Amino acid sequence: GKVIKQTRGPVTLTDHERSYELVEGEGWHQLVAFDLTTGLAVWLADLGTPPIDEATLADGGVWIVQNGVRRGFAVRDGRERSPKSL
Repeated sequence: GKVIKQTRGPVTLTDHERSYELVEGEGWHQLVAFDLTTGLAVWLADLGTPPIDEATLADGGVWIVQNGVRRGFAVRDGRERSPKSL
């Protein structure tokens, strides 16, 4: 669907190896990792419908906050992790 800017936080994060793009449209949000050397997408995580309020890179993960809930995704493969497993 059409991309629409609804995010209240950043839209791009980087660790200088990959960029992590927060992409969204009406009723959907995704986190996509791109390899900065090849320009290819490495992984994608569907985030559902809640807007993204915050996003940061820390402790080997991309951390987002949606409706007050903190979620973490491992930078290496995009798998959602608990804060203790990242």
